[in-house]
Amino acid sequence: MSYTNIALFGAGGDIGAPILKALVNSNKFKVTAIGRKQSSVQVPSSVSLLKVDYGNHRELVEALRGQDAIVITLGDLATLEKNTRAIVEAAIEVGVKRVIPSDFGHDLTHLPGSSYPVFAPKHQINKYLAEKGSQIEYTAIATGVFFDWGLRSKFIGFDIPNRKVKIYGDGTHKFNATNVDSIADAVINILTNPTPFTNQHLRIHDFYVSQNEIKAALESIIGVPFEVERIDVDRLEKDITAALASGDYTTPTVYGLIKVYLLGNNSSSAWGEEDDTAAVGLVKKDLSTEIQKVVDSQ
Repeated sequence: MSYTNIALFGAGGDIGAPILKALVNSNKFKVTAIGRKQSSVQVPSSVSLLKVDYGNHRELVEALRGQDAIVITLGDLATLEKNTRAIVEAAIEVGVKRVIPSDFGHDLTHLPGSSYPVFAPKHQINKYLAEKGSQIEYTAIATGVFFDWGLRSKFIGFDIPNRKVKIYGDGTHKFNATNVDSIADAVINILTNPTPFTNQHLRIHDFYVSQNEIKAALESIIGVPFEVERIDVDRLEKDITAALASGDYTTPTVYGLIKVYLLGNNSSSAWGEEDDTAAVGLVKKDLSTEIQKVVDSQ
């Protein structure tokens, strides 16, 4: 049984925006985007836009009244647990049936990701949702790195316009990665056919790939070699861990550790080829084709 009324939190973000686009383009749902009162997010005319104070329970309750499912794509780890709990408590009060939490990215239900302290807010959210599973169903989705976003933003080390790359370690370590549009398609398919994915943690991917493989594909497409800077992953992890211990929780520090946990030897985004990709209706993509799209967009 497909859901009809969908509320999306974080509609203007890196993953929220493509999910909003997919929800609208599917023509299957009545969509409401819910944001903070100070949000400047723009939505299509077919989408209802509500602005609330996440700390105001009554406002959240009224915003969620009549919704079948909610999708949360909030990205700030510092406030994620508090805001997710507030949203879910309000959702339970008005009978929302399903929540897809902001669990996109690393696999946090298996080692080593389940042990990494930097992801503590998401660990607590997963525990909370399991406790509330009889009151509101959930489906969490680990995606690995957002592949096309990661290439464009240099998050996975590649500076395409300047033909440079930061290789973490020897570059042979493989990790799972998923395009943002594929993540959005998975969300649509789960909302359309939710029963098989009730109270589950899923893992999906477009690619299981190494930095060296991406580099080779880029050089083949562009026709010139990339300048390589080698990153000592062990040293970087020690430096960042020391910074966190001193109270430095700035975005560059936290993102640096997340990169280590993505591209290092003990990756929390490296589960291999066997996962739930086919079950959620995704078809595997061709690496060179998708890289070409990113190159063309630069």
